[in-house]
Amino acid sequence: MRARRWGAAALAFASVAGAAVIGAAPAQAASVNMDCKILNSTIPWKGSVAGALAPSKPKAGANATVTITFPSGYETGPVPVAAGKLQPVLYLNINGAAVTARGGTNPSPLPPEQSFTVPSTRVQFKAKSGSNKITLTKVVFDYLPGEPDTTCTNNGAAPTVVP
Repeated sequence: MRARRWGAAALAFASVAGAAVIGAAPAQAASVNMDCKILNSTIPWKGSVAGALAPSKPKAGANATVTITFPSGYETGPVPVAAGKLQPVLYLNINGAAVTARGGTNPSPLPPEQSFTVPSTRVQFKAKSGSNKITLTKVVFDYLPGEPDTTCTNNGAAPTVVP
């Protein structure tokens, strides 16, 4: 059981290293500084993630989509994860409104100590006039179903990209 917990923690850390903030078209990157907790372990994470806004200059009241793209090259921990078992959940503030977005699950099994790509997450929202402010407040890596999840919160200011 302990190996499973550490494996989940290692996978969560690797996954979080690929999960964070949003940008504007063309794709931009934003920095994150988070503390990720699983069971009794806390894992610090600093990094960046790219995102793109479509359309690049939405009109007020129009639908806009932000696609958060996670970098590849992160490794799983010492425990394998079955296909469809890991899902990132992003907690955002978009123009002052709280928004929760679920990313895709891992499409194939994740073997131990192997590189993988966390699926991208798309979020649709109503644009406002002027700039649209999008802030990442928290990331949860949901191990489906019933496994311990990893919760990552900002260590300092929440990362924001204003297109």
